[in-house]
Amino acid sequence: MMMTTILVTLVMLLIWQLHILIVASFLVVFLGLELVFFSSVLWGITDGSWIILVFAAILFFIMFVWNYGSKLKYEAEVKQRLSPDLMRDLGCNLGTIRAPGIGLLYNELVKGIPGILGHFLTTLPAIHSMIILVSIKYVPVAMVPQSE
Repeated sequence: MMMTTILVTLVMLLIWQLHILIVASFLVVFLGLELVFFSSVLWGITDGSWIILVFAAILFFIMFVWNYGSKLKYEAEVKQRLSPDLMRDLGCNLGTIRAPGIGLLYNELVKGIPGILGHFLTTLPAIHSMIILVSIKYVPVAMVPQSE
């Protein structure tokens, strides 16, 4: 809970750009309550509140491994992306049958052709006639002008 309060405080300062007094009052109120809760957990370790700390450590470990794996996955996707020239050269030489329909291929890459598409083309006997590469990226912009 303390980490969430600190991260929300950073968002308030850097992205929302709220007045420093509002951010400070938010931080004092919520971090104060959370420090009281944390001190009560530390005070009762001998009475069984160590279970809460172990549970928090397990959740932290799971989130750390998830984040580390996501970074490794993205780096592997960047390294394995295909060039458009290679895709043009492979186009007619594969002998795959074009099935009617639309195929959606989600990937983290914003630019480039994901390597998994090349794997599909070389291993599957048929592929959809239209393939749409989908990538969702969040832009840290607080407001977008109506004209955009």
